[in-house]
Amino acid sequence: MANIISEKFLSYQDRTEAEILALVERAVERADFVSTGEIWRGRVYTTAKTGTVILSGTWQGREAVLKIQLLPLEHEEADLIRAFTLQNSSCLIRAPKIYSHQAFSLKEQFGFTVMEAIGAEPIYCPPFADTVQRVAYADFLTEFYANAVRRPFLQAREPFERSTEVFLLKRLDSWI
Repeated sequence: MANIISEKFLSYQDRTEAEILALVERAVERADFVSTGEIWRGRVYTTAKTGTVILSGTWQGREAVLKIQLLPLEHEEADLIRAFTLQNSSCLIRAPKIYSHQAFSLKEQFGFTVMEAIGAEPIYCPPFADTVQRVAYADFLTEFYANAVRRPFLQAREPFERSTEVFLLKRLDSWI
């Protein structure tokens, strides 16, 4: 079944922190990115299963974010953003601009996307939202479903993915 991230994560070899940092350094160099620091790491189950590293910094003099994929995904980040942008009619919600992209390479063991830095404050601050945050979130969701995501923007890779019921049943079977 497509896009079961945790199953894919478990099939890859663990990496040491030094190996992860070496891949990040190579990606930064390849992207011609000037990093000012790490924003976030995407991990599953263990620090040795790091799939994503996101850095803040600049690219060609512009404030930017570098998202480094250390494991291959079903869909490239840039393709997802482009597909979303093509069908989005919202004047309030948009995806960041993509400045540069390199698809995941098995040889290099990484891929990356350099994108516009978005300086917006979070709508919701975990663990609990106050009344103002709840109203803002409800307004965001209304705009999102009314104008930003008007129709599916990725083609199903397998026939069963076209049926929500079948998709959910297969997903539940994989959890048991």
